[in-house]
Amino acid sequence: MSVHSVFGMALGLLACLLLLDQSNAFGVGSSVAQRSRTSTSRLYLAAAEEADDKSKEDALKAAIGAMYGDQPLEAPDKTQERIKNLIESNKVVLFMKGTKFFPQCGFSETATKILEALKVEFEAVDVLSDESIRQGIKEYSQWPTIPQLYINQEFIGGSDIMINMFESGELQEMMKES
Repeated sequence: MSVHSVFGMALGLLACLLLLDQSNAFGVGSSVAQRSRTSTSRLYLAAAEEADDKSKEDALKAAIGAMYGDQPLEAPDKTQERIKNLIESNKVVLFMKGTKFFPQCGFSETATKILEALKVEFEAVDVLSDESIRQGIKEYSQWPTIPQLYINQEFIGGSDIMINMFESGELQEMMKES
């Protein structure tokens, strides 16, 4: 079964859950419907032609995870190792809520727009699709909020710090050096 046909089936299932919630015909809980709304949005966006197969696959995994509740958390040391590998294997990494194509909060959208304005290639890690990463990155950086930007393995900060650094030109200088 291809990724595209699985995508279509998942979209159909999510749409049905939304309809059930609106009529409350079978008592589908609002938490299921809320997760479905978020997941449906991600799937529709990931299905866009400009999204690559990895983005589509990540969106599908997030949607399925959202439909069936929280994913089991992995061991904290394993999560920390995954985070470290992500940071070490990419020059610029943004841990954010949502994806590059569909940020799920204003702060993540701001961070994404700043990096796009700088024409920087960056790895976006959707913390909403992985609860272990969502909690683990806060511990890794000792920073309580998302988004979080790393450049050349150095923690920079969140969107407020990115705005200040962008306005001062400091962020542009860091990107030139990377």
